[in-house]
Amino acid sequence: MAAHTKSIVWPNSSSVRKYLSTVILTDLEKSSSKSYVPIVALPKEQTSCVSVIERIRKLGQDSVLFSENENAFMYVIGEMVDNVYQHSLFNSAFVMAQNYKHLGFLEIGFIDDGITIPGCFNKHGLSYDEPSHYQAIIDALSGLSTKEGTQRGYGLSSSMNLFKALDGEALVVSGCGAVYLNSKDALNLRLKRKNMLNGTLITLRVRDTRKKINIYDYIE
Repeated sequence: MAAHTKSIVWPNSSSVRKYLSTVILTDLEKSSSKSYVPIVALPKEQTSCVSVIERIRKLGQDSVLFSENENAFMYVIGEMVDNVYQHSLFNSAFVMAQNYKHLGFLEIGFIDDGITIPGCFNKHGLSYDEPSHYQAIIDALSGLSTKEGTQRGYGLSSSMNLFKALDGEALVVSGCGAVYLNSKDALNLRLKRKNMLNGTLITLRVRDTRKKINIYDYIE
């Protein structure tokens, strides 16, 4: 993380501070026996990201859900990583994951300081002002793409469909917009300018229960 040094604003809670210091200061290589992937910076070149993806895959292997849905799980992770590299134009990007065995769920989070989802659309001629930033997120999750021609961004849309099929839930925050969704509901939020995120955050949570899905039913 030396190339991505950031100042840290520690929370007041001593237990949360202790937890954060652990997941920030643990090296990726030294976390192989842990129930979490520490907060690690994504390298600037996507081709150098293999070790991070492999560590997330290894974390997932230690779960009931992964044993029957490895392809679906890794498809979602691959699409999250692809979107960071292909669209965000980030200076810094980070990932973290944890298997909460005692609570029975897995969580994965990505955050970057890039141009945001609405900013990416605006850059390509699709206009979203601050009050409609949440709509940009909805459109991205529905398959709208900045690719040339008639191509659509089905990767993000398909990955969210897969995740919901696994009874997962997701929170996407970008600019002044936020969207929470699960297998049954969706909630759209407009953030005040002072609370806006200069980048994109995607967090995923899924229950670690035995459930088998056919990945091809959800990939468009």
